[in-house]
Amino acid sequence: MNLNNYLDYVQGKESEYSLLLGDTDQIHAYVFETSKLPEIRGASQLLRTLITDEFDSIFGEHFADASSVDRIENDANLGYRIYNDAGSCMAIVPTKKVEEFVNAITEKFVHETGDVTITFVHAPLSNLARRKGLPVSGGRISEWILESNKDELEGHMKLLRFLEYRLRMEKKKKSYFPFIESNPIVRRCDHCRKRPAVHKWGYDNGSEPEYVCSICAKKKSKGGKSGILVELAKKDKFYTSYIEKSPPDLDTLAGTSGYIGILYADGNEMGNILYGAKDLDEFGSKSQKIKDSIFESLDPLLKKFKDHKTLPFEILNMAGDDIIMILQAQYVLKFSLDLLENFETICSKKLNGDVTMSLGTAIFRAKYPVRYAFEIAKSLLKNAKQFSKQDKNKPQSSLSYLYMKNPVATFSSKEILDSYYRISNEYCLTMRPYTCDEFRLLLEVANKIREHNILTSSQINAISRSFEEKSLYSTTNFIKYQIARMKDSKRENDSKRRLFRKIIAELEKKFKLEDLDGTDGLPLWGKRRIDGNLMNATPLLDIFEILEISGGGSSE
Repeated sequence: MNLNNYLDYVQGKESEYSLLLGDTDQIHAYVFETSKLPEIRGASQLLRTLITDEFDSIFGEHFADASSVDRIENDANLGYRIYNDAGSCMAIVPTKKVEEFVNAITEKFVHETGDVTITFVHAPLSNLARRKGLPVSGGRISEWILESNKDELEGHMKLLRFLEYRLRMEKKKKSYFPFIESNPIVRRCDHCRKRPAVHKWGYDNGSEPEYVCSICAKKKSKGGKSGILVELAKKDKFYTSYIEKSPPDLDTLAGTSGYIGILYADGNEMGNILYGAKDLDEFGSKSQKIKDSIFESLDPLLKKFKDHKTLPFEILNMAGDDIIMILQAQYVLKFSLDLLENFETICSKKLNGDVTMSLGTAIFRAKYPVRYAFEIAKSLLKNAKQFSKQDKNKPQSSLSYLYMKNPVATFSSKEILDSYYRISNEYCLTMRPYTCDEFRLLLEVANKIREHNILTSSQINAISRSFEEKSLYSTTNFIKYQIARMKDSKRENDSKRRLFRKIIAELEKKFKLEDLDGTDGLPLWGKRRIDGNLMNATPLLDIFEILEISGGGSSE
């Protein structure tokens, strides 16, 4: 049933119905508590089941669901599910039963996870629903000034904006979270190392037993297969063959290189797009189109792995405008770029406007704690989002990545980038983040170096080490020396020296590069705004890192 028809039904008795918003608390802390793939997968699937299937079930127990019928029957408990996915939910429910419903959902979350809560806010439709510029009854006047008059929204959209603000405030001030007590002499869980172990796991199949807590045991029991692949198989039978190919652990997923990448992508300015809707029905329609765009963007990329015996990826979240995945390192950069370009094209067409996405990815050894890697990817995503808005008249999809060769115990990508790449307040060894056009050129350049054997692996490593020593003039001279000793071919077009110079010319044109001392010798440096400062930066070291991540140069 159309939401507008339902709203027409409740017109005149708005105080009897409330708009309800809910959002799961501390999702990432729960999902990435351990680095065991079955537990990460199981935690993600458990939360998805709670906000979708369990929410639907409890909703049906408390209300007659108007969203699932063709016409409205006269029912005092008539409710409407607008959205429940990606850890969040929105519904219109009878005011007199809203607290009972909220308590049932909250108890279900705590019971099933043992560790996760969900925050709800609600208000009668009569509050700001069909008026403009009036404060909420019983609300703070400061809140009304801040939120109710911040834009030109009217009707239910105005109420939704206000509840979004209320929800953020409630989540910030929340003080209670479930806690399992421990003591110094108890055996702790082999996985989370925090809670007391209460289960002996694995001894029945001849393997060394593990002692795990009740929460890790629940995650582990749900993580045998990818729940998202099961959902995809319902849309497209092609994915049925993928379900049994799910990697059992991160080491298997990493392959021979031992490296994996965690990818976090998020649509840009989606709040503005959604709040551009004229009513809640259009809001829900736009949300669904964005969700469909995520699947359609991923679909052709995932199908490229059909010949793999074990899938080199794991999808942890694919809902709303968010994607979180773990991929084998050699695929992650090209996959990331293709995903951004697909989403931009597909979603822009569906919404009849310019839509962009940003992405951050951390590439690391499979043994590195995933919770650190995810936080780094999240901070890279934040940097990419800021970079995407550098031209306010033309936002662009953008991405940033970090190749972590050595384990570092930090949640900040800036700390690592400054340590590895910043030479001074004037010079930086990376131009990250990049727009899609810029990064596409870097991938093409890296492929040319590999295909034409322009530089050997030893030369690439030597130049990279020279950069890392942070002596700019000696690095420039060393690169010139490597160019001078490149082998020439009798055929002019095959000359490695000529090909390398051509590559430098492409980079020079794209990034407006100049020589270090202003001559025409070797243009490697261009102006880039990094952390708000205009600096001299080079893309060359990034190209060498791309080569190393995806397979390196020739072995000659």
